[in-house]
Amino acid sequence: MTGEHVGNNFFLDADCIGQNRGEVATRLLLELNEDVAGNFVDQSIDEIISENAEFFAQYTTVIACDVPEKILLGLSAALWRMKIPLLVCRSYGMMGYMRLAIREHTIIESHPDSSHADLRLDQPFTSLCHFCDSLNLDQMNKKDHSHTPWLVIIYKYLQSWIKQHGSPPKNYKEKNLFKDLIKSGVRTNKEGVPELEENFDEAIANVNTAVLPTKVPSEIQAIFEDTACCSLTSESSNFWIMARALKDFTSNEGKGCLPVRGSIPDMTSDSSRYISLQQCYKNQADQDSMAVWSRTQQLMASLGKDEPIEPIRDSKQSCKRHQSSLKTSLVSLSSFVVFYLVLQPVNMCKVES
Repeated sequence: MTGEHVGNNFFLDADCIGQNRGEVATRLLLELNEDVAGNFVDQSIDEIISENAEFFAQYTTVIACDVPEKILLGLSAALWRMKIPLLVCRSYGMMGYMRLAIREHTIIESHPDSSHADLRLDQPFTSLCHFCDSLNLDQMNKKDHSHTPWLVIIYKYLQSWIKQHGSPPKNYKEKNLFKDLIKSGVRTNKEGVPELEENFDEAIANVNTAVLPTKVPSEIQAIFEDTACCSLTSESSNFWIMARALKDFTSNEGKGCLPVRGSIPDMTSDSSRYISLQQCYKNQADQDSMAVWSRTQQLMASLGKDEPIEPIRDSKQSCKRHQSSLKTSLVSLSSFVVFYLVLQPVNMCKVES
């Protein structure tokens, strides 16, 4: 370690001059958090790559700071083969950049963004049909009629609409006619004035989204059609195995649909019927999830893989990848490409000097 190292690193002081740089940096960094373990290797990167590149296989991520371009290319190639992410960091005074070199990065989104609830009213499953068909709006008293979940109301009138028109309302005109049909179900008092029934108002307000056709989103369909999903090997990651299981489920048990998500929005209702309705969706979601889980296990066995995969609680969620965010990031970073291109010759000159 030289005086130059001490001058550009606030972790170091004059007493460190002459000592091993990695050893000193490791010791000082570990002081920041006593729960973290660390170690140093007194060997250059190019020596490790040439003598034992598998050394890096023990890590899930490698961060390279101000590593010369020639060495960086060798390191990147070695990590690329091992599918280990490499984060390249380089700084020039107040300017710098970070670059990620990774073959593939898959993400199972724990909280997927979705503006529409997964209600399946256009393709209702058996238990939902049984529950809704067990309720008769015409025979209910005033209290029960005004506290019937709007989801049930739309289901009832949607069945009537389909019997007459053959399919759910599709365009703006048809949806307005469907709303008028629901509105006609609001009860009136002795004077002929419509009663105040919030559940019917909620049903009318939710028509546009509740009767949307159930289909596989384009971003998930792209995953299903990806070569990594269609052609599994013993080297396939857990993500692609689960994606394939989900694809097979969709083509078979799902009859063209993804597993039911299992949640419903809040709505005006008495507790007993809301809970029963909620249970219908939850039970169907559990059933679908177990079917996907079973297919996952079968695929794992056929590929000779025995490492455990966490149980699938939300099969649709397990198949969301970070494609949309990646596209957004590439677009937002385009304005910084100029800086990167300018810094590359600077780096080359620095190495040559």
